[in-house]
Amino acid sequence: MVLATANALRTLHPLAAQTALACATIATALYLYTINLKNILARSN
Repeated sequence: MVLATANALRTLHPLAAQTALACATIATALYLYTINLKNILARSN
């Protein structure tokens, strides 16, 4: 039972790491996009 759980975690871990990295990348992109948008709006007013 413990061995099966350990094997499952070892299999899922890379996927979890990839998902976390993707989420962080998307969050950073959205953050930068929002700042850019605010700057553009501030300039046009």
